[in-house]
Amino acid sequence: REWLRKAGEGELAHLAENDEFVQMLRAKTDGLPLFVRYLIDDLLQAVKEGKSPEKLLERTPSGFSEYVKEQLDELEQSKQIQDLERQVGSRIWDLFALLTVAKGALRQDEVEKLTGFSRRNLKRLTYQVTRWFSIGKTRPSAEMPTADEPTYAFAHPLLAEEFRKHLGREAEEMEEKLLEWCEGWREHPSPYILRHYA
Repeated sequence: REWLRKAGEGELAHLAENDEFVQMLRAKTDGLPLFVRYLIDDLLQAVKEGKSPEKLLERTPSGFSEYVKEQLDELEQSKQIQDLERQVGSRIWDLFALLTVAKGALRQDEVEKLTGFSRRNLKRLTYQVTRWFSIGKTRPSAEMPTADEPTYAFAHPLLAEEFRKHLGREAEEMEEKLLEWCEGWREHPSPYILRHYA
């Protein structure tokens, strides 16, 4: 109830008093905080678009794995994603696959090499894509003197695990590509390789 009250700018506060809605939210998410967080984001977006959050919750599948599968299906059908795919090819799914198999955050230059994305294309990613990621910044170090290089990882290990399960073969192929890239660590030393290749 408290999360509903505090979400956004109070758009969902009235739902915190609706016992049936709160019980359904708890049942659908099984109380998993990660699931609740993403579902509340969806409910806020529905309100902003003038849609019914109650109907959205009713349509939401029970269980986190089913929710992630549905979200992937929606991404594939999204006009914004289809437009992005026309610009960058299938690399959008390569990015998801790469981050499902990475053991830690990858620098932007590493993501570019492994997926074929350009810096410009990474900046064009829509919220539908980036909401699943933690996009951070590197700190300067002896191995990498350039600071503020963006880094990419899934926002939570469970998200990566679920996306990997639903991406299947694409994730397996990207894991092979990542391992091959790591094998060439002498040509392109990287903090990621030094930390995770073993």
